[in-house]
Amino acid sequence: MDRARQEQRPRTEKERRDWLKAEHGLGTNSAWWIAERAEGKGTEDDDPDAYLQAAEQYVEDMFAGSKTGLRPIYDQLLNLGLGLAKDVKACPCQTIVPLYRKHVFAQIKPTTRTRIDLGFALGDTKVAAD
Repeated sequence: MDRARQEQRPRTEKERRDWLKAEHGLGTNSAWWIAERAEGKGTEDDDPDAYLQAAEQYVEDMFAGSKTGLRPIYDQLLNLGLGLAKDVKACPCQTIVPLYRKHVFAQIKPTTRTRIDLGFALGDTKVAAD
């Protein structure tokens, strides 16, 4: 690579994300994913065994420290969600645990040390007003 091009290239992960979005029209998630990979991050998603190990740690980390008391509630919500149908799966991330069949339909998130949010993906479902 010639010196002029080398000096123009984005140096940090953030600069790479911004460059990918501005110069190549990528969306935020795609730019983030590529910039992380360029730094050697995010590879746990590449290997199913590595993801399963990381996923367990994600859950442990979510319910560590001041959120430890929320773990039994999470366990009950997870069991309830997984019990809805044989094809329901959980896919823990660093901050939430989505529940899905063909698409995500709910997520469990320990929001504060005293609250777990259970969100539902209702799409364009009309909610009846009382």
